[in-house]
Amino acid sequence: MITMTQSFKNFWKNYFNFTGTATRAEYWWMALWSIIISIVWFIATIIIAVFSITNQGRTNIDFNTFTEFVRHIPVVLIVWCLLSLLILLAFVIPTLSLSVRRYRDSGLNEVSVWILFALSLISGWGTPSNDFSNTFFSISFSIMGIVSIIELIITVLPTNQLVDTKVIGKNK
Repeated sequence: MITMTQSFKNFWKNYFNFTGTATRAEYWWMALWSIIISIVWFIATIIIAVFSITNQGRTNIDFNTFTEFVRHIPVVLIVWCLLSLLILLAFVIPTLSLSVRRYRDSGLNEVSVWILFALSLISGWGTPSNDFSNTFFSISFSIMGIVSIIELIITVLPTNQLVDTKVIGKNK
């Protein structure tokens, strides 16, 4: 059985590894790590934002343009936001590779793994704009929900559970 610490090490060691497998424990320990890191980072962001804005001594904040707003943002907050963006980007590729390895471990064949991977990426881009009606938003949101449920089910399955499933399984 893999430990929480070992799953974190494997996460970074397999940064670009889209070919291996990842056990349920490895996947869900890293999900727990992600939640813990996100909560701590969110709390730190709130604290930094509150202290940096209140230390400016302004209580009445009235900005007419975005440029005025940006000129009055504290440097500490800008640096923190840039650091947050860099860390978020650093987590993207290993998270995707971990998901692909977990799909493969559940017994999906290569084509099914990459179709699910592509669907998860595409469904996340379906954001509505003002030019579209609420129907587009409903359809996009529904597809994203369905793909997320499928991903959840596959990541919960034991190793090689789908191997003998027709069309999507590895069919040993």
